[in-house]
Order: sequence, then C-alpha cells, then structure tokens
Amino acid sequence: MLSVHINLKRKGEGISVDAEMVFEAPFAGEFSFLLAPKMDIKSISTSCGKNLTFEVLDGKEPFRQTNRIVVDLTQCTSSLQISYEGVPEGYHTTIGDDFFAINYYSAWYPDHISVGCKGLAVKFHNACYNHVVNAEYDTTGQFWQYVSMDFDCNILAFKNAKVVGGDMLKLLYTCGNDHAAKLHFDAYNQAAAFCMELFESSQIPKNTVAVLPKGNVRDGYCRKALIVLGGFNPDISAAGHLLAHEIAHIWCNGADVYSWEAWLNETTAEWAALLFQLHIGDEEKFNSIIAQRVQRAQGAPPIKTADGSRPDAVHDKGVALFYQIYKKYGQDAVKTMLKLFNRLTPKTTDAYIKLIAAQLGDGVADMLRNGILI
Repeated sequence: MLSVHINLKRKGEGISVDAEMVFEAPFAGEFSFLLAPKMDIKSISTSCGKNLTFEVLDGKEPFRQTNRIVVDLTQCTSSLQISYEGVPEGYHTTIGDDFFAINYYSAWYPDHISVGCKGLAVKFHNACYNHVVNAEYDTTGQFWQYVSMDFDCNILAFKNAKVVGGDMLKLLYTCGNDHAAKLHFDAYNQAAAFCMELFESSQIPKNTVAVLPKGNVRDGYCRKALIVLGGFNPDISAAGHLLAHEIAHIWCNGADVYSWEAWLNETTAEWAALLFQLHIGDEEKFNSIIAQRVQRAQGAPPIKTADGSRPDAVHDKGVALFYQIYKKYGQDAVKTMLKLFNRLTPKTTDAYIKLIAAQLGDGVADMLRNGILI
C-alpha cells in the first residue's frame, strides 16, 4: 500500500502535476498505475533521485481513456516522484477562468495502483478560484487542500461561486439564474425526502450539488457528499428525476461497477427515481422514461455477459426487466426489491436472487434469473 500526495497547477487549458507516491515500506518489483493518455509524463524517479524508464500499455478501462504505466523497480525505494502535464479530457471535465472541473473520468491522477492506495491528497495552487468543493484554503501556503473521500478525486473550483442552501445541502453554480438554482434545490429536497421514506432512513448525509456551467444537462454523477450536474435543466421534472437517481445511489451501490454486476446499482437507483415520478404524480414522465428504456433495451446484449464485462446497455436492460416485474407484481414488490438490495451482502446477482426468492417468492426470482440471460 501507499499514499499519494499531489501538487496540482492549472497550466493554460491544461494541468501540471507533481505527484509523490509514498510506500508504507520500501518496495521493489513491478509497479504500475493508470493515467490518461493525454498526460505527458516528464519523469519518474525514486526517493534517491534515480530516473526510471517505464512502459506504456493500454489501460482497457470503461468510462474513460487510460494507459497503464509500468515501472520495474529493481531496487527498494521508499517513494516515487512523478511529473507530468497535459490537457484533461472526459465526462464532466472542463478548465476555464470561471470554472475548473477534473475527476475520475479525466484520469488525471495516478489510479488503480498495483500495490493499492490508502489515501490521496491534493494541493491545488491556483488561488484565482474562490471556492473549491470539499477543500480548505491554506492561507500560509496559498493553496487549496483537498483529501479524497472515496475512489474519486474531484477538483471542482469556482471563481465566483453562487450558493443556495445551508449546512445540510449546498447547491453551487456559476451559470444559469437564481430561479433555476432555487427550482433545482427544491427538487433535490423533494427527491431526498422520498428516498429517505423509501429506504426507511431517518437522515441523509450532508451533500453538495455542483452545477457545471457547460455540459449535458441530462447527465450527472454521484460521489460521497457530492452530486455533479451537467447544468441547469429547463425541464425541472427531468432534473428532479436525475437528482432522485443520484440521491438513490446513497443506498443503491456496492455492486462491482466494472462488471456486469453494475446493473444492480443502476437498475435499483433508476427505479427509485421512477417511483419518485409516480410519487409526485408525474405518470407521463414515468411512462416516457420507461418507453425509452424498453426501446433501447431491445436488441441489446444480455445483462450477464459471457466474459463478465459491463455491457453498454446496463442502464436500460435492468430497468426493462424490473418493468416486467412491476407490471406483474406491482409497485410494492419493486419497492421491496429496492430495500432488499440496500440490505444485501454480498452485492452480487446470485445473492440478490436468493434473497428475492426468500422474501418475494420464486416467481419474481425466476424472472430475474431468466431475464439477465436474454
């Protein structure tokens, strides 16, 4: 295991990074990590200052473009220093004077490290931004200190952040208008209240919703204490649906996101959002989304892939499968299925089907067992 300490600077439309990887104990042998192909590695050196050569392989990652950087450490070293720069690309990635956003999808930081990583901390040295999400400003060193709270390392920086909310929820934005922000803030609270009732939870964690100034307003993602939206959606019903989906991931998570098992996370979160539409009386939106999902699921490969990989239609096939169960067994059965997944251990399809059979009967379980294969 090791820890990663990063000095990050904006460099025009790109970034410059000096990273130090500190091993728990002196290490020798083959060592590797993932990094975006757009990141130009200037040097990799040991704690003794020895420059190292490295091999670049295809990272073969879903969601993002990556290379696997392989270094052969013939002698023990306590740390590695890596310098690189480049222009990040990827989902919800943008660099500008008013807003700065890089994340897991940018593959901008060393990730999937072969020996494991126990923590990642970033010093972001661009003081022109007056707010960085989930970071503290060090007035002495004049940098933003960010410590990753989960698998991702999101640097979301605003030059002139506008804020709606308070202690439990902050909605941050730069573009759009105050009215749109208030509508999205209210939609979040409505969706959160529904999800708390659905999953029988007395509270929801503190959260920040960061709205990007440009992006796909129909997309977003959820991390610990963070939801990122691609913009303000003029269709507030669609915005509420997206927020409900991302909020539901607080409970609908834990299955392997890199394999076909990811259908469990996405299907349960999407059905929580669909049930939210019914809860607020928007049956038209419910039917519209179901129709789109069912159409996209037709002809798509099975949920359970032969090689165990994550299928492209993971968001659609599971929703269509649950819809068949909804039509036959009703809304209460689907609600129970969502609650059961939240309590499930381990988060695998086999374990889920067994639990469904015990709680809802063989009829529902058989529909799942057969449905993941077609």
